Amino acid sequence: MAKFNPVRYFMIAAAAVGLTIGTATAASASLYICDPGEVCLYEGSYQGGGGAFTTQTALTPYTSYQFLNSSGLYVPGNINDRVGSAYNNGTTGGYDKVELFRDTNYTGGLVARFAPGLWRNNLPTFQDAGVSSHNWAK
Repeated sequence: MAKFNPVRYFMIAAAAVGLTIGTATAASASLYICDPGEVCLYEGSYQGGGGAFTTQTALTPYTSYQFLNSSGLYVPGNINDRVGSAYNNGTTGGYDKVELFRDTNYTGGLVARFAPGLWRNNLPTFQDAGVSSHNWAK
Protein backbone atom coordinates (compact mmCIF):
# COMPACT_ATOMS: atom_id res chain seq x y z
CA MET A 1 0.00 0.00 0.00
CA ALA A 2 1.40 3.43 -0.97
CA LYS A 3 2.15 6.03 1.70
CA PHE A 4 -0.11 9.07 1.91
CA ASN A 5 1.58 11.95 0.10
CA PRO A 6 -0.01 15.32 0.92
CA VAL A 7 1.55 16.94 -2.14
CA ARG A 8 -0.09 14.43 -4.48
CA TYR A 9 -3.38 14.66 -2.53
CA PHE A 10 -3.45 18.44 -3.09
CA MET A 11 -2.79 17.97 -6.83
CA ILE A 12 -5.72 15.54 -7.15
CA ALA A 13 -8.05 17.79 -5.15
CA ALA A 14 -7.04 20.83 -7.19
CA ALA A 15 -7.68 19.00 -10.46
CA ALA A 16 -11.09 17.85 -9.22
CA VAL A 17 -12.28 21.42 -8.65
CA GLY A 18 -10.55 22.87 -11.68
CA LEU A 19 -8.16 25.02 -9.63
CA THR A 20 -5.56 26.83 -11.66
CA ILE A 21 -2.14 27.01 -10.04
CA GLY A 22 0.16 29.99 -10.78
CA THR A 23 3.69 29.59 -12.05
CA ALA A 24 6.86 31.56 -11.48
CA THR A 25 10.42 31.66 -12.77
CA ALA A 26 12.15 28.73 -14.42
CA ALA A 27 13.70 27.78 -11.07
CA SER A 28 10.34 27.46 -9.33
CA ALA A 29 7.44 25.33 -10.44
CA SER A 30 3.74 25.59 -9.81
CA LEU A 31 2.79 26.11 -6.19
CA TYR A 32 2.51 22.92 -4.13
CA ILE A 33 3.14 20.69 -7.12
CA CYS A 34 6.36 18.95 -6.23
CA ASP A 35 7.31 17.35 -9.52
CA PRO A 36 9.58 14.29 -9.71
CA GLY A 37 13.22 15.26 -9.39
CA GLU A 38 12.52 18.39 -7.32
CA VAL A 39 13.17 19.51 -3.80
CA CYS A 40 10.23 21.54 -2.48
CA LEU A 41 10.79 24.21 0.16
CA TYR A 42 7.94 25.63 2.25
CA GLU A 43 7.43 28.42 4.75
CA GLY A 44 5.21 26.21 6.91
CA SER A 45 7.01 24.21 9.58
CA TYR A 46 5.16 20.92 9.10
CA GLN A 47 4.83 19.26 5.68
CA GLY A 48 4.28 22.37 3.66
CA GLY A 49 2.00 25.34 4.08
CA GLY A 50 2.64 29.02 3.58
CA GLY A 51 4.66 29.96 0.54
CA ALA A 52 6.32 27.32 -1.64
CA PHE A 53 9.42 27.14 -3.84
CA THR A 54 10.46 24.12 -5.93
CA THR A 55 13.58 23.40 -7.96
CA GLN A 56 15.57 20.55 -9.49
CA THR A 57 18.95 22.25 -9.05
CA ALA A 58 21.27 23.00 -6.16
CA LEU A 59 20.86 26.62 -5.07
CA THR A 60 23.01 29.19 -3.31
CA PRO A 61 22.33 31.77 -2.04
CA TYR A 62 18.64 31.69 -1.20
CA THR A 63 18.59 35.50 -1.14
CA SER A 64 17.85 35.49 -4.89
CA TYR A 65 14.60 33.48 -4.66
CA GLN A 66 11.05 34.03 -3.38
CA PHE A 67 8.21 31.80 -2.24
CA LEU A 68 4.86 31.79 -4.06
CA ASN A 69 1.63 32.04 -2.08
CA SER A 70 -1.57 30.05 -2.73
CA SER A 71 -2.66 32.64 -5.33
CA GLY A 72 0.57 32.15 -7.29
CA LEU A 73 1.92 35.56 -6.26
CA TYR A 74 5.38 36.20 -4.87
CA VAL A 75 5.65 36.42 -1.08
CA PRO A 76 7.58 39.58 -0.06
CA GLY A 77 11.20 38.95 0.88
CA ASN A 78 13.41 36.03 -0.07
CA ILE A 79 13.45 32.42 1.12
CA ASN A 80 16.75 32.75 3.01
CA ASP A 81 16.38 31.62 6.66
CA ARG A 82 12.61 31.12 6.10
CA VAL A 83 12.35 27.46 5.01
CA GLY A 84 10.22 25.75 7.68
CA SER A 85 9.85 22.36 5.96
CA ALA A 86 11.15 20.60 2.87
CA TYR A 87 10.17 17.58 0.77
CA ASN A 88 12.58 15.55 -1.39
CA ASN A 89 10.81 14.35 -4.51
CA GLY A 90 14.08 13.39 -6.16
CA THR A 91 14.54 10.18 -8.08
CA THR A 92 16.46 7.32 -6.45
CA GLY A 93 20.01 6.50 -7.45
CA GLY A 94 22.96 8.80 -7.94
CA TYR A 95 22.66 12.27 -6.43
CA ASP A 96 19.26 11.76 -4.82
CA LYS A 97 19.67 13.03 -1.25
CA VAL A 98 19.05 16.67 -0.40
CA GLU A 99 21.44 18.46 1.94
CA LEU A 100 20.24 21.71 3.54
CA PHE A 101 22.94 24.09 4.79
CA ARG A 102 22.88 26.93 7.29
CA ASP A 103 24.93 29.34 5.14
CA THR A 104 25.41 30.13 1.45
CA ASN A 105 27.72 28.07 -0.74
CA TYR A 106 26.84 24.86 1.14
CA THR A 107 28.66 25.95 4.32
CA GLY A 108 27.88 26.86 7.93
CA GLY A 109 26.88 23.37 8.96
CA LEU A 110 24.49 20.75 7.69
CA VAL A 111 20.92 21.38 8.88
CA ALA A 112 19.40 18.24 7.34
CA ARG A 113 20.15 15.44 4.86
CA PHE A 114 17.27 13.32 3.57
CA ALA A 115 16.41 10.75 0.93
CA PRO A 116 13.70 10.83 -1.76
CA GLY A 117 10.13 10.61 -0.51
CA LEU A 118 10.93 12.12 2.89
CA TRP A 119 10.04 15.38 4.63
CA ARG A 120 12.14 17.48 6.98
CA ASN A 121 9.95 19.49 9.33
CA ASN A 122 10.41 22.16 12.00
CA LEU A 123 13.53 23.59 10.38
CA PRO A 124 15.02 26.64 12.12
CA THR A 125 13.68 29.86 10.57
CA PHE A 126 15.40 32.61 12.51
CA GLN A 127 18.02 34.96 11.10
CA ASP A 128 21.45 33.44 10.43
CA ALA A 129 20.35 30.04 11.74
CA GLY A 130 17.88 28.95 9.06
CA VAL A 131 18.54 27.23 5.75
CA SER A 132 20.47 29.35 3.21
CA SER A 133 21.47 26.83 0.50
CA HIS A 134 20.98 23.23 -0.59
CA ASN A 135 22.79 20.65 -2.66
CA TRP A 136 22.11 17.18 -4.06
CA ALA A 137 24.35 14.38 -2.71
CA LYS A 138 24.92 10.61 -3.01
